Amino acid sequence: MATAYLRRGTVVVWDERSYVLAGRTSTGLLRFEEEETGDYRTCTVEELATACAAATARVVAANGNSALPEELRRRLATSVASLSEAAQKAMARKQAYVAAAERMPEAKRRSDMAAVITEVAAELGDQAPPGVSTVYRWLKDYRTAGGNPRSLVPATERRGNRSRRFPPVVLDIMTAVINERYLKLEQPSARETYFAVINRVTRHNAQLPAAEHVTVPKLKAFYRELNNMDPYDRAVGRKGQRAADLEFKIVGPGPRTSRPLERVECDHTKLDLFVIDERTEAPIGRPWLTILIDHYSRMPVGYYLGFIVPSFASVLLALRNAVLPKTWLKERFPDIEGNWPCYGVPDMIVVDNGREFHSRHFETACLALGIEIQHAVVRCPWYKGAVERFFGNVNRTLLGGQPGRTFPPYIRPEDYDPRKNAVITLAELDRLLCQWIVEDYGMKLHTGTGIQPRHRWDEGFKRWTPRLIGDRDDLDVMLACSERRIIGNRGIEMARLHYRSEPLQNLRRRLPKGQAVEFRYNPNNLLEIQVQDPETSSFFAVPLSPEEQDYATNLGLWAHRAIVRHARATEEGRIDIVALARSKEKLIAMVAAIQEKRTRTGARMKAARFLEDIGRPAMDSGGAWAEADQVAPSWSQLEAPPVLPPPNEDEDWGVDF
Repeated sequence: MATAYLRRGTVVVWDERSYVLAGRTSTGLLRFEEEETGDYRTCTVEELATACAAATARVVAANGNSALPEELRRRLATSVASLSEAAQKAMARKQAYVAAAERMPEAKRRSDMAAVITEVAAELGDQAPPGVSTVYRWLKDYRTAGGNPRSLVPATERRGNRSRRFPPVVLDIMTAVINERYLKLEQPSARETYFAVINRVTRHNAQLPAAEHVTVPKLKAFYRELNNMDPYDRAVGRKGQRAADLEFKIVGPGPRTSRPLERVECDHTKLDLFVIDERTEAPIGRPWLTILIDHYSRMPVGYYLGFIVPSFASVLLALRNAVLPKTWLKERFPDIEGNWPCYGVPDMIVVDNGREFHSRHFETACLALGIEIQHAVVRCPWYKGAVERFFGNVNRTLLGGQPGRTFPPYIRPEDYDPRKNAVITLAELDRLLCQWIVEDYGMKLHTGTGIQPRHRWDEGFKRWTPRLIGDRDDLDVMLACSERRIIGNRGIEMARLHYRSEPLQNLRRRLPKGQAVEFRYNPNNLLEIQVQDPETSSFFAVPLSPEEQDYATNLGLWAHRAIVRHARATEEGRIDIVALARSKEKLIAMVAAIQEKRTRTGARMKAARFLEDIGRPAMDSGGAWAEADQVAPSWSQLEAPPVLPPPNEDEDWGVDF
């Protein structure tokens, strides 16, 4: 299972033995009964989460005492990544109603549920909200499946005739009429706008032969197009900019939360500190910090620190760090006193409108994990007040007084150059950040909550068990990038690399000619991809071709694309594995020369990123990077946030950097 709440009857396979959750002991330990022998096993929630993260345990069923309905089991076997865009939107809509129903007090009155539905419908701009009985049915399936979001996969995804019943010209007409007639301050009704669509389609047909006439859309199809509109854009068109801003602006004390992971805020910042290269001691630049803050406790639950510009790659790495137990902390930083107890799958993640938060990869990952995405209103930083305040705390408390600290021009000390004063490596900054979170920030009174963040997290954790990652393999597939390709004679080609295996060729023989397949890949490890079998919706690993494995060992996608660009410019258009290997060695030599020289900071930052992405860190490998000669990390080795260049980069890193 992708994610799961721990409830009585939950089935867990641990060390190849099957256990059923029987309850809790008087001290709060989980109490499991082995199905074959009846023996009992107890553990803490964190021990189970750690075992699932290490792939020695997995949650296989939400309820071991009764078989799941066949229809529900089919939905749970569906890959969210394989759903159509329309099905993913429908699933996200159901998820919004179910999440709100889960937050509802225990009162079971239908009027309470009706009020929740009305509130969610207003937030979504849903003009055809579901009924109370429908939401209760969704909620029952969700709980029966142990909180698995795939229980909300729409049944329509398996029905016939999935294509639209009208051509694109009808969509164009509907869009034009909505913009011209519906998005007006006079606020004409949806039905009036629909009649205008009918008239426009009729006039269109009058100019064509009868054989080329298009079908007038049904009222339900028209409402579906209205429901797909952004609520804020609708409010701007029908109420004006100021009224829309007031409607979507948070006023008063801000959002209220009652438990950990109910609401997590995510954002990036470029730290006000220059870091240096460990070997040459030359300043490299200011690193980026991506952070996820739990709104209830104000504890950081996950982070990424490095030179990736804000992107879906840095967000997904921070999210991976958030949902898994931080068992790596003591191994990497044994001198830190205390632990970092935060882990679990958030119910909601609040983000701004950066393109990384609108990326298909991010939205699909959150949907598969059952995380509701809430985008902040443009230019409204108070919408994510907890994370904004945390960044201020980092720059003021952690970085204050550190050599290499940057200042605004109007308060910069005279003759102060942060580059010349920088003395901290990125690995050292990584340790300082973790130590500050555990020993300082988490243990100090937070004026917003009136209690220490760590203590508030612990208090909430005793009352509420978080949703856990039920299967590590599922997480690896969900927190990855996805593409579609047709399987060719050489297997699947991605970025000039080829992946093939006997199971892949068997799949090719079974598929209709020309049918593309979905596959997932980790941009930090190009040695294998995960391909989905369309018939079973399951994924299987396909390795890189043997002749290309030496080249790709320790290589990330960002550096590989830089190598391809270099080969295209220097190898007279010849881009085979020999040319790529030759270009790789040339770039490594060029990067080494850049590090030796006092070149501009921008060039050194790119050089450092390149070395990180080929497994040869420019700085102390005791931090977030792999050792220089280490095999590229597998997907199961990425709990601690690695430095990872994004697979898609706008800037053009040419041959001369």
